[in-house]
Amino acid sequence: VTSLTWYKEGRPLPPLPRLTTYDKTLHIGQVSREDGGMYQCLARNDEDSAQAAAQVDLGDSAPVLEYRFISQTLQPGPSVSLKCIASGAPTPHVSWTLDGFPLPQHDRLVVGQYVVMGGAVVSHVNLTGVRSED
Repeated sequence: VTSLTWYKEGRPLPPLPRLTTYDKTLHIGQVSREDGGMYQCLARNDEDSAQAAAQVDLGDSAPVLEYRFISQTLQPGPSVSLKCIASGAPTPHVSWTLDGFPLPQHDRLVVGQYVVMGGAVVSHVNLTGVRSED
């Protein structure tokens, strides 16, 4: 073998201190959730090439709140947006409550969430025209 190249998700692995190769084996130090995925190695010599692939799946991890909104005291009138970011495996589901009860459904209240690369869930509550009963 004259050359051995490692890939993750079809892209060459970047030179990072925690990624090392020894005796044609890839070693990943300080494994994190982002390390999961499809890995390939491509071996070449002057006459031929060969490749192999393996899927790295990481086990379950408890949900973690990575970002929390800041408590606010508002006067009636303006709009407010609250956001939190959670990660875990499997992907956590975020639910919003007010005083321990599910948020009421009405036209002034919008709840949404999406998953970003890396698997974190960004969830938000937007409330227009804050009222004293909110």
